Amino acid sequence: GRQFFSYGKNNRTGKAKIMNAMIPKSCDLVLILSLIRQESGFNPLAQSKAGAKGLMQIMPATWNEWAGVTKLKKANPFNPLHNIIVGCLELNRQIDNFGKLDLALTAYNWGSGNLKRLMTAAKTDDLEMLKRFTREGESIKPMPKEAQEYAMRIFKHYNDPSTLEYANDFVEILR
Repeated sequence: GRQFFSYGKNNRTGKAKIMNAMIPKSCDLVLILSLIRQESGFNPLAQSKAGAKGLMQIMPATWNEWAGVTKLKKANPFNPLHNIIVGCLELNRQIDNFGKLDLALTAYNWGSGNLKRLMTAAKTDDLEMLKRFTREGESIKPMPKEAQEYAMRIFKHYNDPSTLEYANDFVEILR
């Protein structure tokens, strides 16, 4: 099958060239595909009850911040290319902020503020310990089950060869 986007010289499609030029090179293709699989099931029109939009389920405040920085013309969170660009930038920010992929993915899902508050209260950056941390009488939110399982689910998709098959099907829809 065809690759989702290729960095090779033989790639002649316009969409792939645009993606290659705009997607941050530090984004791991399979990681991004795994995140898209978890977040939206490759549905570019996905929208959550909380208001997250598109393939990578970008929240409105995050979207507004990054869309301005990237200067995307007529930025649209339901445009797959725009959404992936913003999602990659946001994931890279979380990796820079937290330094560990499991924490970065948890922050992507639950919000970096929530995770930072929990890390400060628990005095640890160990995700397994953070999942179990609670303290009576404090306004620190315990980590919700979805956030507890998020990184593990992304890693499961990452190691599942069918993630790339989903991506190939998705590209066929875009053509």
